[in-house]
Amino acid sequence: MSEPKYPSSCVERFMQYVTIDTQSDEESKTFPSTEKQFVLLKRLVDELKELGIEDAAMDEHGYVFATIPATSSKQNVPVVGFIAQRSRFCTMGALRDLILFGEEGGEESGFLIMFRDQTSGEDTYAACRYLQIPFQSGGEVWLDFNRATNPSCAYATSFACPLPPAGNRLSVPIRAGEKTFSVTHH
Repeated sequence: MSEPKYPSSCVERFMQYVTIDTQSDEESKTFPSTEKQFVLLKRLVDELKELGIEDAAMDEHGYVFATIPATSSKQNVPVVGFIAQRSRFCTMGALRDLILFGEEGGEESGFLIMFRDQTSGEDTYAACRYLQIPFQSGGEVWLDFNRATNPSCAYATSFACPLPPAGNRLSVPIRAGEKTFSVTHH
């Protein structure tokens, strides 16, 4: 397999992506919630095809699918699918969107939400909290914030601490789940 040729760096691509208006419409009943969100998704499909990913495609709901070949020369490497999806939920009388990251193919198949809220840095860990959700049949995802946990970086400085995407920084307090604690790292 030949080494892929990338026309631009990751940072350059990201800076181009953030110029695309992908703001959602809270009143919408469609997925994605606006036609303008398809602009970024179509661009991703086009870029995947330019990189030689022949089966890159998008469905009518804005899900982008592509088979990216393994870079390992090992035989029988399992196929893993990564999924990012936006989920809508209601709290304190308002609809909110969250980005869910998913992994399919392993024993721990499911979604992960990294989020911050108005309790972050006060009652809960400052960087973020995680909510892990197993895949469920029927297409519904139940968000039980009582199961929110601190990331590993809350317990040891040897772990990197990812920050949640901007859309997962909630303007409301989520008072459920694991709280902060006082520990001195040595």
